Amino acid sequence: MMTKQKLELTWIGKEKRPKLEPRILLEELEKSYHAKHWVTENDIGTKPWKYLLPPHDEIAESKRLPDYSRFEVKAV
Repeated sequence: MMTKQKLELTWIGKEKRPKLEPRILLEELEKSYHAKHWVTENDIGTKPWKYLLPPHDEIAESKRLPDYSRFEVKAV
């Protein structure tokens, strides 16, 4: 009878798993470009993006985007 073999990958630091944090993408309507349809790539334009990383215990349904602005991540 044949036994199944199991392939296991190992690497340095495998046991050190990074803590995963949730990400939420919110759109600020006043900074968004909306069109009924896009004709070319030039119609899309560029949007200013902000990245916010609020801790999980700060997120609540009652809060709105300005409530999270203090968690903005500045690009380096």
